[in-house]
Amino acid sequence: DVVAHPSGLIQVATYGRGAFELGGSSPTSPPSISSVSFNGVKRLMIEGSGFGDSPSVIINGVNKNDYIASASDASIVVTGKMKKLGLKSGDNTVQVITADNVASNVFVLKV
Repeated sequence: DVVAHPSGLIQVATYGRGAFELGGSSPTSPPSISSVSFNGVKRLMIEGSGFGDSPSVIINGVNKNDYIASASDASIVVTGKMKKLGLKSGDNTVQVITADNVASNVFVLKV
């Protein structure tokens, strides 16, 4: 007998040979940054989805976890002056890495 569940789980049972399962959970989507803003003073706001409980923030290739003021699955607030956050005039890259080491898209922030 074969059963396919909406979750992706496939179950197969054979007479006298046992039962087998394949799948069961769809892969999680990677985190996604939809917007990043810097207020010009001391606050960088990252909005999106799938950040998880304890994400890492990478600005211009440098980990800035020490400056995370708050984080949720949909937003991260990073506080610090431009120099401390590694921001420069012009284009800056921002990326979020989940606790499972899954990387988001790279967002380009113009300051």
